[in-house]
Amino acid sequence: MKLLSTRPFRQILVICSAGALIPLWTACTSSTEVAGGGTRGGNPVVGILVNPDQTPCADALVRLVPSSYNPVTDLPLSKSLIDTTNEAGMFEVTADTGTYNLLASRVLDKSALLARNIHVVGDTVRLSSQSMSKVGAISITLPDSVDTINGYVFINGTDIYEKITSKGSMILSSVPSGVMPSIRYATGNGIPVSAIFADSVQVFAGETTLVQAGTWTYHRNLVLNTTVSGANVNGNVNGFPVLVRLNSNNFNFSQAKANGADIRFAKADNSRLAYEIERWDSANGAAEVWVKVDTVYGNDSSHVITMYWGNINATSESNGKVVFDTASGFQGVWHLDESTGAPAADATSNHYDGTPSLAPPVAVPGMICSAQAFNGSSTSIDVSNTANSALTFPQLGTYTVSAWVYLDSLPSGTTAANQFGDIIAKGNQEYHLQVTLSEWQFSEMETGLGWDDTQVRAQVGAWFHVVGVRNGSKQYLYLNGAVADSSIMVAPDTSSQTFPQNLSLGGLPSTSRYFLGGKIDEARILNISQSANWIKLCYMNQKANDALIVFK
Repeated sequence: MKLLSTRPFRQILVICSAGALIPLWTACTSSTEVAGGGTRGGNPVVGILVNPDQTPCADALVRLVPSSYNPVTDLPLSKSLIDTTNEAGMFEVTADTGTYNLLASRVLDKSALLARNIHVVGDTVRLSSQSMSKVGAISITLPDSVDTINGYVFINGTDIYEKITSKGSMILSSVPSGVMPSIRYATGNGIPVSAIFADSVQVFAGETTLVQAGTWTYHRNLVLNTTVSGANVNGNVNGFPVLVRLNSNNFNFSQAKANGADIRFAKADNSRLAYEIERWDSANGAAEVWVKVDTVYGNDSSHVITMYWGNINATSESNGKVVFDTASGFQGVWHLDESTGAPAADATSNHYDGTPSLAPPVAVPGMICSAQAFNGSSTSIDVSNTANSALTFPQLGTYTVSAWVYLDSLPSGTTAANQFGDIIAKGNQEYHLQVTLSEWQFSEMETGLGWDDTQVRAQVGAWFHVVGVRNGSKQYLYLNGAVADSSIMVAPDTSSQTFPQNLSLGGLPSTSRYFLGGKIDEARILNISQSANWIKLCYMNQKANDALIVFK
């Protein structure tokens, strides 16, 4: 028997519809709708099931199940989502656009399979050959608070569930081998609740895995308000890292573990949200946490995510690589919250960590936790091994460069070496986000022509969110969430050019010039041209008086 570590027991109010329980592994009645949302789909999903010895698996019941499906409260699966394999092991179902799990089971030899995260986006989805295996089981140690009359446990995104008939423990039988989605508890009484018992449970063929359901004592709802009274963003923004600032006014740090290891975030359907803790300072009552939200809805004040804490057995799940996913466009993210002289860590999986100059920038209070202060004459951060990397973009390409910047002074001097201050620079001949004698400037070098400059007047003594966006032949400079300039002024430069070059922050160490006099916080580079809604939401959420989150 395999023992899993304690996982969260979380309570969220949900509305559960009445109806009979659907027996495990049986086909459901038809419906004119696809359970989980949308009308009956017409995108074919085809595949072949094989036995462990790779012979065709005939007469297996196949179901394509929406990834957030609750087999008790959601509509029964439509006939279009269910099929039985033929003698060649082949099946075909049709589905609406969405994300699904493929479930198959055969009673004859007690075999099954679960294939997760099948994306149906149009046309025919052809799955690789899927191999059946003997089923396993999950034994769950239940908290004392479970409802033994109306309670049930189910595997999210499947039709697998069991009613709770007594306290102590229960077993989910006939479970496919592999990693399961979240195991959840819910009730069907007058005050229905739903909670996650465990995530990513590994089930082995012919074996029983033990899950001990932990308890999260506290929770609080966070409303994402994008109406005019909040962030004032009209359009939807997808895959957005929401900054959650905690302080003694909105959070009791004594209720959580000293390092914040027991904090969790979830959507309204209980799906876990990835997060990264940038700082957790329980002694001084301050924390900054980045939470990746699938969709932040425009002009909406009803969107709620839930924060949980208060579990002495919990271990941290902070993971910047998931929050700032390279597949979502993030190629370099530097929070710049390190102590003086420490390497500047890249939060993405690219690990483009920066090395401070011999006289390093100094750690100071920033816009988000700490920032790095540059002296304008010798300090910089060199991001080595990035000359030819995911931070290198073709001319007239698509990318976004952003940072929070506080200028202590504007560059001054009679030579180019001291007339510019680099915020983020890809060498001296690719792209720059910088400040000139009087202006913020975003520039891209066009070989044989010169620099495409987009600029707006700069100001010292205050924090500004500065963003440069390149989208083919178009170029934009955003200041504090709004487009400040979209015109391109060409500065001729036909000097010999060497590509590619390393990225740097605060100056150009390879040439010992272009040093910035000021502070930089939260520097980012993406390989996509971010939208105006995204950039405005960044500013409205990250500025000192966050306009997005309302604590309930």
